Amino acid sequence: MQDAGSEGPLVAVLLRHAVAPLPVSAARASAEVWTVLWHITQLTGSNDPGTGIPS
Repeated sequence: MQDAGSEGPLVAVLLRHAVAPLPVSAARASAEVWTVLWHITQLTGSNDPGTGIPS
């Protein structure tokens, strides 16, 4: 696990947004969560898969 630093508040907002459609559409919520997870992997700004936040 790694601190999101200055991106922390944005990640929190994105996660809240991602789970909002859960009561209506689990598929949409799942897609939104994957989008947030993708954003989290990009926090380091590197395209090298060997860097960033480990899964």
